[in-house]
Amino acid sequence: MHPFDRFTPNAKLALQIAEQEAKNMKSNYIGTEHLLLGLLSIPKSLGFSIFTGAGVTQENVRILLKSMKTPSIEGKHIKHGLSTYLHNVIEQSVITAHKFRHANVGTEHLLHSLVSTGKNAATILLEQMQVEPEDL
Repeated sequence: MHPFDRFTPNAKLALQIAEQEAKNMKSNYIGTEHLLLGLLSIPKSLGFSIFTGAGVTQENVRILLKSMKTPSIEGKHIKHGLSTYLHNVIEQSVITAHKFRHANVGTEHLLHSLVSTGKNAATILLEQMQVEPEDL
């Protein structure tokens, strides 16, 4: 079984978009900030609804990313092209889905893991938008 077989089409798409976002930004890794953009790219997903309900938009994330003067905290810790932060988020999303007895990992599990696995680039961006990760 492939590790992503249990991911919903939207969750897989969010990860694919994250990869493309990283390439577009000429990043040497795929990080949580890229996943945040990926989740904000799928309007019919639960993750999108939760983020936009809190006022988080792709435009706001992009503006903040461009204004950041220092590189992401995630660029120093890379494993197989993923930041270790994103790697942990993906692993945790599988655990979360299993914990709730969900057969598949959806965007909501990715979102939950993104905001609950500690400080990362995505949570820093959310805090800069005055969105408390634990409130999502």
